[in-house]
Amino acid sequence: MRNTHITISRCNTHAVRLSLTCIAAATALLSALPATAQKYPPVKPEPPPNTDPAPAPSPTPAPAPEAETDSRANNELIARATQPSFFVGAAGPSFFGINGADRAPGFRQTAFFRGKIALDYGYHVSGGGDGFALGVGIEQSFDSNFYVVNPGFKMWWDIRVTDLAIFVVPFGKLGYAFGACSDCSTNNHAFNVALGAEGRMVFDDRWMVLFRPVQLDTYFGNFFDEVFLIHYDILVGGGLTF
Repeated sequence: MRNTHITISRCNTHAVRLSLTCIAAATALLSALPATAQKYPPVKPEPPPNTDPAPAPSPTPAPAPEAETDSRANNELIARATQPSFFVGAAGPSFFGINGADRAPGFRQTAFFRGKIALDYGYHVSGGGDGFALGVGIEQSFDSNFYVVNPGFKMWWDIRVTDLAIFVVPFGKLGYAFGACSDCSTNNHAFNVALGAEGRMVFDDRWMVLFRPVQLDTYFGNFFDEVFLIHYDILVGGGLTF
C-alpha cells in the first residue's frame, strides 16, 4: 500500500513538471510571434483584374436627315431601267466628206458641216432595259443646198456601267441613203453603213437623255459624184422608254 502511494506521488510530480514545461513552451512561442510578423509582413492581396469592357469609339455623326433624303431620292430617280422599248430623237452637226472628196466641187462649195436630225426606235430582246436591242432609225442632214435622208435598221448593245441606270451604248446601222441638191441634175443613191457609240441615262424608269460623241456614216454608190464618202456626226437628244 505504501509502495502504491509512492508511485502515485511520483506520477503526480511528473505530470506537474510536464504541465509547467508545456506552459513555458507556449509562453515562448507567443513571445516570438511579434518578431516573426515583423520579419515576414503580410502579403497584400492583388486587386482583381479589370473586367469592364473597353469604351466604345465615338460614333460617326449621322448625316443630316435632309441630305440623306436628297441623296436617296436622287439615286432612286436614276436607279432603274426596266422598260424594253425606247423612242429617242437627237440633233447636232454632221461633217460631210471628211475623207477628202474632191471630185464634186458643188458638194463642197457650201458649209463643211450641216445640221442633222435623227429618230430611233428600239426594243431590247431580253425584255428588260439593257443588253441587245434591235430597231429602226431615220436620219436627215441638210443645209441650204444639200439634203440627205437615210432610213435603216439599227442594232444597239446597252452596257450598264454602274448600279444606276447609266449606260454606254455601241451601235451599228445598215440602210439606204437618198440625196438631192438644188443644182443636181439627178438624184443620188447609196448604201449606208454606220458605227458609233453614245452614253445614256434613264430617269424615273421612263425618260432618257443621250449624248452621241461619235457616229461615222459611210456611203457606197454614185453619191454626189462620189463612190465612197465618210461623214462624222455629233448628236445630243432624249426620249422615253416604255
